[in-house]
Amino acid sequence: MPKVRLKTGDYDYGIIRIRDKETGKIRMSRGNGDAVHRAMALFVANGGKPTDLAKANDVKVKKGGNDGMFRMNLGVALRGLVRNGTKVKIGSVSISDLKQKVELPKIEPTVRAKPAKKAKKAKRARRTASTEASASAAA
Repeated sequence: MPKVRLKTGDYDYGIIRIRDKETGKIRMSRGNGDAVHRAMALFVANGGKPTDLAKANDVKVKKGGNDGMFRMNLGVALRGLVRNGTKVKIGSVSISDLKQKVELPKIEPTVRAKPAKKAKKAKRARRTASTEASASAAA
């Protein structure tokens, strides 16, 4: 885990890896690894949309910027609700404490394909006297 040094202290930001159900690709999400981060990663990987989370928890977050900024601001708002004692529902997970465990499915290691065999060099066609003569006449 890369370490980020800030004036307020040292923070470790880990990477969560989770397989996207629609594409089958592995999604990676960098964050603090608390219950909201893990549940949001699981929700989005299962095809959920952050706008649905905002509506379900009655949170009003401005859409400004891009989707990543919206998701980040939504996470901050949901963490604030949890800190103030409000239960937050993210997909099938109900969060009442930021240190609560949220189980993520294990990712099976991918099997790498064998490297492709090098193609044999193609044999050059032998030039006949007629093709050499026509090539020299054209020049």
